[in-house]
Amino acid sequence: MPIDLNNPAFRGTGGNFDPIPAGVVAPMVIQIEYEPETGSALRHSTKNTNAVWMKCKISITDGPYKGRRFYHNMTVQGGKLNAHGDSIAGIIAGKTVRAIVESSRAISSTATDENSVKGRTINDWSDIHGMSFVGKVAIEPEKGQYPARNKLDRALPADHKDYMQVSNGQPQAPVAPVTVPEPVSPAPSPEPNANVSSEAPPWAR
Repeated sequence: MPIDLNNPAFRGTGGNFDPIPAGVVAPMVIQIEYEPETGSALRHSTKNTNAVWMKCKISITDGPYKGRRFYHNMTVQGGKLNAHGDSIAGIIAGKTVRAIVESSRAISSTATDENSVKGRTINDWSDIHGMSFVGKVAIEPEKGQYPARNKLDRALPADHKDYMQVSNGQPQAPVAPVTVPEPVSPAPSPEPNANVSSEAPPWAR
């Protein structure tokens, strides 16, 4: 018996893999994909650099794009240095992580009270694993053989108007940290440049 695949019910079963529009603000959760051999959150560059980086997966947890996810790699140390001898990529990563922590813990970006100061302290980079926050999506343009893909534009602190709109003034419910490294695809990941994000291919979503 013939099967008519023109049936509208069968349309779009492959999913929509176009990038999420730039500027979308949504609640998100960040998860670190641990290095499979060592179980470490930090990965050492395989190129001739001293860069140390984290491979992070960010998932939309509510709204029209719920369930969509993209990758955001952060170099936390090494690479090019500024005039003061500090890692340029490490400073960028530090700003990103601070914003994620402030958003997750409902801390104002300008607050200097004791609780806010303590709230910005983390034990190590992996503490952001499982944090929920309000973030803004950006699009990294097509580059060579790589298509356009989403990346994290920024995490929004508790005093941002868009944060208040998405969360109704309340911090997002935290996701319990995972202590066992998550399985990752055996396929090698592209080596990131400083603060460069790469979206997972359709088969990995």
